[in-house]
Amino acid sequence: FAPSHIQKRVAEIGQEGFDQASAKFLMKTAAKTQEWLSFQTLKGLEELAEIHPDVCMGKIAANVGLIVEV
Repeated sequence: FAPSHIQKRVAEIGQEGFDQASAKFLMKTAAKTQEWLSFQTLKGLEELAEIHPDVCMGKIAANVGLIVEV
């Protein structure tokens, strides 16, 4: 579905128009995540190893994004 839809849109509005529309959509969508998404920074692979079992068991809320600094 997606590849054929992309080809159709590129044919309709051109590659530059498609790129601009895609960028606008991504920026708008990313901005909306600020309403519900929070981030937790983990320092190194050791902290990742500590939290990994909780991630695998679904104990980390879906609205938490984990960032691992290595």
